[in-house]
Amino acid sequence: MPDTMLREALIVRAQRRVRRDGTLSIAGTTFELAQGYLAGRVVMIARSLLSTDEPPWVEYEEQRLPLHPVDAQANGKFPRAHRPQRGIDAVPFDPAGALLDQAVKGVRR
Repeated sequence: MPDTMLREALIVRAQRRVRRDGTLSIAGTTFELAQGYLAGRVVMIARSLLSTDEPPWVEYEEQRLPLHPVDAQANGKFPRAHRPQRGIDAVPFDPAGALLDQAVKGVRR
């Protein structure tokens, strides 16, 4: 029983907003959350100071949801849907082509 009380006393908690991709940053390390429905929400994160090798977790609606360090290589291979470019990204950037078009307009055949 005393170990449980000590463990509970040494848990630190803080609020964080889960990013749209389901990740959040804790002490400079990016962690991911498997529960995608929490994207954009403010959640309570917790970590035990008693065992620093134990990863942090999210406390949400009386549940303890595990966090995992982001695996950049695995995420890089994850298939993503093609999104059409919009706004300024939809404008092609081709300065050499624009100069060539301008130079060709002055030449008569």
